[in-house]
Amino acid sequence: MKGYDRIIIGEKAPLAAPRQRAGVSPEQIWKNMTMEARRVEKKEGLPQIIASDISPEAIYNARLNVHAADLEGMINFEVCDFAETSIPKDKGFIFFNPEYGIRLGTEEELLPIYHRIGEFLSEKCPGWVGSLITGNPVLAKAVPLEEKKRIPFYNGPIDCRLFIYEGCVKKEVEENV
Repeated sequence: MKGYDRIIIGEKAPLAAPRQRAGVSPEQIWKNMTMEARRVEKKEGLPQIIASDISPEAIYNARLNVHAADLEGMINFEVCDFAETSIPKDKGFIFFNPEYGIRLGTEEELLPIYHRIGEFLSEKCPGWVGSLITGNPVLAKAVPLEEKKRIPFYNGPIDCRLFIYEGCVKKEVEENV
């Protein structure tokens, strides 16, 4: 975690810091916090997590991250188009992090994908809470769902929004008369 070895809030100066006077290193503090979190973590009754991507390389990298986080067996991986992802019977939360048109794809190429995401959510996941992050407001408008929340954040240097679609309900279409 960036900056974890810096002064803890409430410490006055690095040389006078209570943790340093006690001979506790930032690494030891981090290790203790991690051990305590693992001791109290809940492992039973958790919802099923399915991660899918059309790219085998992306899934391979995700598996490496899961291994590094010691979460093997907690996530099922699928290499497929998002529309072919296995959807559990129980309603839940579904999260999309598609391309923004920065690294891969152009806005024109990605518009139909964002539209398909909305169609998929309304048809295959009614009653679920859908979400999508993007750094491209034009692409976000292509999702034909009623947005309940829009949360701004930065994904690295990219100004992004997390869109929440409670119930995955399609937008009302206004007709011009």
